[in-house]
This record gives sequence, C-alpha cells and structure tokens, in this order.
Amino acid sequence: ESETLDQDLISSSSEDEEEAEETKNEKSIPNGNAQHSSKTAELCVNIVRQCQRLLRVLYYCQQNYT
Repeated sequence: ESETLDQDLISSSSEDEEEAEETKNEKSIPNGNAQHSSKTAELCVNIVRQCQRLLRVLYYCQQNYT
C-alpha cells in the first residue's frame, strides 16, 4: 500500500512540474473574458489537486508513523 502512495507522490511531483510549465505558458497569452473564466476554473482544479496531494501525504505519514 505504501509503495503505491510513494508512486503517487512521485507522479504528483512530476505533475506539479508540468502544471508549472503550463502556467508559465498561459501567462504569456493576453487575458480575455473567456480565458479569464477558464483560468478561474483551472485555479479551482489546481487547488483541489493540491488538497488531494496533501491528503495523500498525510495519509502516508499516518500509516508509517503510527
């Protein structure tokens, strides 16, 4: 079980790098109303992903240190 969590954590860190690159690329695009709403939706998705990653880390720590 902890091995799959390790793999999830490793894969999620590579996802972070990809998301960071996507964010850099998006910043170079001028903002329009349609792009603004999609960025807002993307921001919510990013927050959800960060929370999910945090929960995985906390679960992993709980399993290993209790």
